[in-house]
Amino acid sequence: MKYIALNASADEFLPYFSLGGCMEGLNNLLRSLYGISLQNTIMEPGEAWHSDISKLSVAHEKEGLLGYIYCDFFECENKPNQDCHFTTRGGKLMPDGSYKLLIVIVMLNLWQPRWTGSTLLTPSCVDNLFHEMNHGMHSMFARTEYQHVTVNVSVPTLPKYNKIEELIKV
Repeated sequence: MKYIALNASADEFLPYFSLGGCMEGLNNLLRSLYGISLQNTIMEPGEAWHSDISKLSVAHEKEGLLGYIYCDFFECENKPNQDCHFTTRGGKLMPDGSYKLLIVIVMLNLWQPRWTGSTLLTPSCVDNLFHEMNHGMHSMFARTEYQHVTVNVSVPTLPKYNKIEELIKV
């Protein structure tokens, strides 16, 4: 419908929406609106369940580190073919006044980059990226005294993603 209104095909938009450019745009929006920045974070060996996972630290300019988002953006064998977000560890206020950091996973099924090119997104992929990242940020903003109630029903159904289960442990 959007393409009809613009009288354009999805392919015409591709050069303008690289995954990196969209993530940087999202970071700029979050910084401008909420004082939040997304920072690439180095993972420990064995921390990720697949080699193309990225870990983002979510930090507020005054409150500091809010939690982590694991970005599982690319299609691969045995991965469910749906875009989704789930909380693997809810945050909560600890007895000492500190806050247990939240861990969120945002999963998309983007095509793997070809050769040395960037991953280019169609307008619907951009919509999905922003939609799922919005869920992740909503989880980050929802800081409570008690641990979030999370549903991890889909986690056991991810055969080659058994490292996710380690992230769930409280």
